[in-house]
Amino acid sequence: MKKNIVKIIFALIIIAGITYGITRFLKTYSNKGKQKEEKQVEKEINKETNKDKKDNKNLNDLDMVPVLKEKIKENAVWAGTTNLVWNEMLDKLNDGKAVEVEPKSELTDHLNKKGFTKEMVPDSYYYIKAEKMKEGLKEEIEKGIKDKFNQKSNILDLIDWSVDENKYLFYSMLYREFEFKNKFNKLENGKFKEYKNVKYFGTEGKNEEKLKEQIDILYYKNDNDFALAINTKGGDQVVVNKNPKGDSFYDIYKNILKNKMEYENDPKAEQISNNYLFKMPNIDFKKIKTYDELENVTIKAKDNFKMRIQKVIQGIEFKLDEKGGRVKSETAMMGVKMGALADEKMPRELYIDDTFALFIQKENKVPFFALKIDDISLVQNGVNR
Repeated sequence: MKKNIVKIIFALIIIAGITYGITRFLKTYSNKGKQKEEKQVEKEINKETNKDKKDNKNLNDLDMVPVLKEKIKENAVWAGTTNLVWNEMLDKLNDGKAVEVEPKSELTDHLNKKGFTKEMVPDSYYYIKAEKMKEGLKEEIEKGIKDKFNQKSNILDLIDWSVDENKYLFYSMLYREFEFKNKFNKLENGKFKEYKNVKYFGTEGKNEEKLKEQIDILYYKNDNDFALAINTKGGDQVVVNKNPKGDSFYDIYKNILKNKMEYENDPKAEQISNNYLFKMPNIDFKKIKTYDELENVTIKAKDNFKMRIQKVIQGIEFKLDEKGGRVKSETAMMGVKMGALADEKMPRELYIDDTFALFIQKENKVPFFALKIDDISLVQNGVNR
């Protein structure tokens, strides 16, 4: 924290200043040590939760982003819980309106704009808690997610639960299990780009035509540029786009919708009907990340209320196989109050064996989970080059 330099005249003020400086130094040193310890715990949890995936690369190569519009790397994942906790903070502290932020960033601008809200998914999909830090709060949250989802948290043990009426906690979990209308066939292991021994599921084999009934072709340009949606029993859709285009999940999804509209309105577009084969790689991973870019950000709400964000941490689990899958995401944000502050042809091959993006959404609604994979070894064990 920057302070104006004051000319010290009296010796007593000098002594007071030195004493204060030593105190601040010791406190800062202690906090840095604590943050380093928490980072190590986070690293160990990521290692422990993926210990069975011995052949996987370090999950640091799988980038987790807090908002749909953030620029993504070749392998990335997003789920809406960081949006939900930020929205809850806006609701509780500023009547749902955007807050002033210092320092401002592209990320805080996106969060303030509420690109994803709880109204976009059924209330059975999420759990939210916003409270001052009090006795028993951790147990309340644990009971809440146990009662609603029969789940345990992967991040609550990384939070400082010391009671303080000036500390605030905003927490959200988004959980959804989905089952395909018809179980896909397990396929022979195959290749994904340069990787071998990759597990796949798909349509080839028994009940092939019945399995295709749960797939909607959103658009098709060629075997390396298409998108499809797999419909589930509960009305969710798994949207998959091979070789997606766009710098963010928002751009990728927007391009899918654009291509879908063009495909539906183009009489010359190849309508492949059921003349295709489909396969999709299995996915299974867990990941925890602390958003360092949000630490020590100051927000200013109504009535001149100021809060400094101490920590924002998110955990995501995702699994997909021939039966269906599940999405589990949770985010916790801690803050402390500051002062007052087609034709008969060869079958088309809809094989997801190259870079792809995947979205989970309520039917014809905005997505609540997104994933982009270029390196299959990050999310499936046992593969090799």
